[in-house]
Amino acid sequence: MNPNITIRRATNKDLLSVYLLLSNCLLEMYDLPAENFIVAEIAYKNKIVGTAVEINRNYPEIHTVAVHPSYRSKGIGSKLVNYLLERQPDWREYIYVQTVTPEFFGKLGFLKLDDVYHKGYVSMFYSLK
Repeated sequence: MNPNITIRRATNKDLLSVYLLLSNCLLEMYDLPAENFIVAEIAYKNKIVGTAVEINRNYPEIHTVAVHPSYRSKGIGSKLVNYLLERQPDWREYIYVQTVTPEFFGKLGFLKLDDVYHKGYVSMFYSLK
């Protein structure tokens, strides 16, 4: 893992870079405020190379994890997910994800909810207790 990568909450100033990164990964999330995003940034370049989205509607969910193709397989996605997991409130028991990459989330301790697939996504959860 590159020590020059910083994981932090996104700000409004970051949103254009986040949207460009998401579109590069064929994803769109224009309707969410900056507080839903975290970013992985190369501090000395001021460049955002990864993002993750947490949504708390009916239940807490990691909605998206995206890393720029040039920076994949460097531990950035794992660092983004772990940042979100470490900052959950003490009272929360689970966080969910629907993913097309269950192997990635499985390595981080997520478990499959069931064998039901929805539009190609696998439902998984992480126990915070």
